[in-house]
Amino acid sequence: MMQSLCRGTSLGADQPDLRPRELQVLWMLAQGLNDAEMAAQLAVNTLTARFHVGNVLHKLGAMNRSEAVECAVRHHLLAGDSLYHRN
Repeated sequence: MMQSLCRGTSLGADQPDLRPRELQVLWMLAQGLNDAEMAAQLAVNTLTARFHVGNVLHKLGAMNRSEAVECAVRHHLLAGDSLYHRN
């Protein structure tokens, strides 16, 4: 069973299985975008953007968006992924 990356429990060498779209969403969360802004940039509806955010939170074990971003920074999930933060 995968333990929470954001709850201070180490996953060892395993990293969360974030898909490219989820990494894009994680970058957008780090930039402070809301669901509607993400939806516009991703060319999807707001419910789809919210669904992607929920997947990111779940996979990281984060309780909210701020915790997900803090966790991503702490575990270097955003470092060097310039591909995923297209504007």
